[in-house]
Amino acid sequence: MIPVIVALRSFPHPIAQRVAALGNFRNPPPGPPLTGDSALAAVRDADALFLSALDQVPGVLVESAPRLRIISSIGAGLNHIDLEACARRNIIVSNTPNAPTEPTADLSFGLLLAAARAITEADALVRAGAWTTSLSAPIGVDVHRRTIGIVGMGRIGRAIARRAQGFEMEILYSEPSPLETDLLAGLRAQWASLDDLLARSDFIVLQAPLTPETFHLIGPRQLALMKPSAVLVNTGRGGLVDENALVDALEAGRLRSAALDVFEIEPCANQRVLACKKILLSPHIGTATAAARKAMVDEAIANLEALLHSRFGVDS
Repeated sequence: MIPVIVALRSFPHPIAQRVAALGNFRNPPPGPPLTGDSALAAVRDADALFLSALDQVPGVLVESAPRLRIISSIGAGLNHIDLEACARRNIIVSNTPNAPTEPTADLSFGLLLAAARAITEADALVRAGAWTTSLSAPIGVDVHRRTIGIVGMGRIGRAIARRAQGFEMEILYSEPSPLETDLLAGLRAQWASLDDLLARSDFIVLQAPLTPETFHLIGPRQLALMKPSAVLVNTGRGGLVDENALVDALEAGRLRSAALDVFEIEPCANQRVLACKKILLSPHIGTATAAARKAMVDEAIANLEALLHSRFGVDS
């Protein structure tokens, strides 16, 4: 049996060619991704889906694909897929958690440094011709030997902690319970409750998964616990932060600054966030390096090949 592999958006020829070696690959023509009725029609006889993290797979799509057994998604997150619907159908869902780790940690620390040292403001000042003396430059805060709190100590959280050690920072992390010692090998990191972490940290980096329990994990109460001099960085999931509460805290001077790479709605649609000069913004670019994107595709295709071999006996 040759499995039918369906994509919901057009993949470039080099990628499509590799996927096509594994089965009958239906790659849409260039243009907008398939959604709604066009997506439902496309998956009706699909045995497997090959997706980007931007492709939405609601329960109705899963139910409209009676032959579906495998989903291979490019990216670490799985919030775009109805996992409960997949579990009911015994559909195996794979992601690519390894490739995003180091580039996302790099970006996290880059945003932290940029927000701490007001780098974008300094750049704007020079370009505007407003640099008269060193006293005219924006004043930042130190990073070295300060305290960083990492909310979510998975692969990326631990990679951020490794970078923080280079700055001789005190490292706190929040998880439901302390991690096993082997996961923290070489890291001088201390477990703290979320409230304690927020109160003690100079820099807070969010890397928790988005679940019903973590939606708006950072809201008015949590923001009130932070130091007025603290910097909040979110490179995890947009829904972790109540964006309007964040703007309220920044405008009231209860928080120094924030840096966001992820948003509740993407592209960012919150006009208060877009207008707030105390928030450094980037367009969800944690994995936006050539090496990372290639590694993610390689991992997704390898996952697809392994699952097709397991379920259908397919070899490339």
